[in-house]
Amino acid sequence: MFTGWMANYIFFSFAAPIYAIGLVVNPEQNLITIVGLILRRMK
Repeated sequence: MFTGWMANYIFFSFAAPIYAIGLVVNPEQNLITIVGLILRRMK
């Protein structure tokens, strides 16, 4: 459980700035990409 929490924390600490940049640069394409990455991560 702790390692899972750490993995999620690290993942979101990387994902959040990428997501923010993606929204500014190209909202539609990057939103699709990020949702895909999150779904793949959760599988």
